[in-house]
Amino acid sequence: MFKSLLTAMALAGALTAAHAADAAKPVTPATPATPSVAPAAPASPASMPGAKAPMTKSTDRAAAHKAKRAACQKQAGDRKGAEHKAFMKDCMGRKPA
Repeated sequence: MFKSLLTAMALAGALTAAHAADAAKPVTPATPATPSVAPAAPASPASMPGAKAPMTKSTDRAAAHKAKRAACQKQAGDRKGAEHKAFMKDCMGRKPA
């Protein structure tokens, strides 16, 4: 019992000393704060053929989702229950043409 307590205390002391030594070292970043070469500007969505501008606001996404849900609801017609649920899942999952 005494041996295991003594071993645990020695281990705790060693870990504390190692941690204190790490804290004394100055931290240097792995990458420089200022890059030596300027990064290339990303291509704008308007310059890519057939690309749409990305929706950046959550309100735009919510409005688009609401409009798609309304269109699917109209297409669902008189479907009820599981048939309606399956149709809506399929319709909402489709990508716009």
